[in-house]
Amino acid sequence: MGDDPCETKTRVFEEALRCDSAVATRRRPRPDDDAMIRRECQRRVLSLAGVVVACALSLVVVVGREKHAARYIVTGLSHSYNITGDAMRDNDRHCLSPVAAQKIDSLEEKIAEASTYWRLRKDAPTYYALFQTAKREAPDALTVLDVGAFESPFVTRLDWIPTKVATDIQSRPEIWEHVDGVAFIQGDFMQLKFGTRYDLVLCSQVVEHLTDEVVEIFVTKMASHASVLVVSTTHEMPHGVIEGHIQDPISRTKFEGWFEESKRWGALTHVSFQKTVKLRHPNGTIFMGENILGVWRRHEG
Repeated sequence: MGDDPCETKTRVFEEALRCDSAVATRRRPRPDDDAMIRRECQRRVLSLAGVVVACALSLVVVVGREKHAARYIVTGLSHSYNITGDAMRDNDRHCLSPVAAQKIDSLEEKIAEASTYWRLRKDAPTYYALFQTAKREAPDALTVLDVGAFESPFVTRLDWIPTKVATDIQSRPEIWEHVDGVAFIQGDFMQLKFGTRYDLVLCSQVVEHLTDEVVEIFVTKMASHASVLVVSTTHEMPHGVIEGHIQDPISRTKFEGWFEESKRWGALTHVSFQKTVKLRHPNGTIFMGENILGVWRRHEG
């Protein structure tokens, strides 16, 4: 039987860190070590280059300022959820080296101290589903854009992608100062001009806050900048349960309709549903929330 891929990834990563740490694991060399270490070192160099590229991408973004640019601001979310599920972060990290996992945990805890939004959500099942989908649909991605990230450093968990960019119309810049390796752009996504297409574009729990006039145009613009687009939102959530959710309830038909215009150059290839967390209805009843997650992929050629 071959080596477990998770063990192989961890072993190679630790070997590549020998120049940085005096506590690297000592063991007998294997015949394929040199090649694997070279590949890992190349990835580390690419990761560093990715940070430079991400910063450069942020410089080519032109922000348009309009009086009503904030018409789809996310509001009231910090007090909407009553998360009671088990922590999911360990599942996201099972293929990371202890060093990488510890670095991500430290970063997320630091942001959680400053952000109620992230403190309430960092262990939510939503991010587990998003991570697994990104890993499956874009395993070779070199660039990623997180649209509507707000104060969520989730994109840092995508450790195989060297160039990471996040954007939101509202966020505290000081939150993102802690996040190394991610270029954060504060602005209205509908007014931003991007000079590149991203291998992966993510949008988690954003579209439910958009008006009918904006939502399909918003999804179409994301698709226009993506090779793979992953969108997650609430599914059949009763209207009024979560403050600021304009689009609730969202059916599968309604969700798929937002991708109609982007069919010209791509298609929805996967739609799934995930149970999320226990929520309290305004009438006092407790029910289990559910998300719908769609994967759109650009046609080849």
